[in-house]
Amino acid sequence: MGLHGINLTPSSPIMQSESITSTKKELVQRIAEDTGQTKSVVRKVVQTFLDTIIDDLAQGKRIEFREFGIFEIKHREARTARNPRTNDPVEVPAQRLVKFKPGSRMRERIAGQGGGKPAATKKVGSDVKTLRPATRPASEPPKAPPPTSPDSPF
Repeated sequence: MGLHGINLTPSSPIMQSESITSTKKELVQRIAEDTGQTKSVVRKVVQTFLDTIIDDLAQGKRIEFREFGIFEIKHREARTARNPRTNDPVEVPAQRLVKFKPGSRMRERIAGQGGGKPAATKKVGSDVKTLRPATRPASEPPKAPPPTSPDSPF
């Protein structure tokens, strides 16, 4: 057993690759094997693809890959924050940030790995908020309301 009770035997899915992080080099290798193309051709296509995404985002374009996800630039206004150690005000400049919203196929595949249904969500503006777990384990009884006193108005 490894960290946090994870089985890290050589046959476990986590240990089948050399690392938990997948690199561009490993991605190129897998695509080359799957397509029969040389690694140099695949490497050039992958790098061109990534460069094009970066260029489009830098121009403020929204990039949508159906069922995979959406990349877009969000503008965060300048604000005054607080240093948690000293409680002094700190000016945080305006920023352009890349946001990613996973598509339906990605959400389904990722949720399938978790062993259950994804949590219910609600779209608020451009963000998706988790409301509650989608299901409660069968062994967990419903929560009873807290006791109230007879003279309580509630």
